[in-house]
Amino acid sequence: YSPSAIKEKKIRITTNDGRQATLTLQPSTTFADLQESIAKEFKVPPHLQSIRCGFPPKELLPPKEEEKNEPVSLQHGDRVTVEILKDVKDTADEVNLHASVSVAHSIKKED
Repeated sequence: YSPSAIKEKKIRITTNDGRQATLTLQPSTTFADLQESIAKEFKVPPHLQSIRCGFPPKELLPPKEEEKNEPVSLQHGDRVTVEILKDVKDTADEVNLHASVSVAHSIKKED
């Protein structure tokens, strides 16, 4: 029995593509720490994470600059959903690819 084990919080994380994990948070875990833990567990960079908790699920927003060292407001047993956002760069590349393909098709010359 260790007194620090009581202070740890276990939360259940589910991603929108069906992956699940249980993360153990320390009482001092900040929003940035949570994002890093999710990044390590699911290989999703922090800028592509939309973290939701509660019922109905509400987005857990990054804290204001002066509160960034405050512990995250999750409780032991909370269920958290991580929506994996599309990378804007990837989406732009897809759009450019489609645009260049359609341009290539429309440039055919008639003989």
